[in-house]
Amino acid sequence: MENLIEENLDININSSLFSPLSMEEKKSEDVIRPSVGYWANAWRRLNENKVALFSLVMIVIIILFAIFGPILIEKLYGFTSQQIKQLLIYGQMLNIGLVLIT
Repeated sequence: MENLIEENLDININSSLFSPLSMEEKKSEDVIRPSVGYWANAWRRLNENKVALFSLVMIVIIILFAIFGPILIEKLYGFTSQQIKQLLIYGQMLNIGLVLIT
């Protein structure tokens, strides 16, 4: 290990390597691209990741069902909130009964 360190220290460095750049060299090093905002960059990166985009769509769908599901059940099937609760309790009692039987 010490030999590697000593070999690295024996490098001769010319001072010409550290000369200032000319204006032409400075301009050739500039990267010209449009400035992108935080949200635009986040949206671009999300669009590149197809799995993350699919997951986001699924999360939005689940949230929409959670919000509008009870409203749709009442309107489409005529169940009230109290009847839905009773059905859920009855279903839970059936599940407990099946567990106890097995």
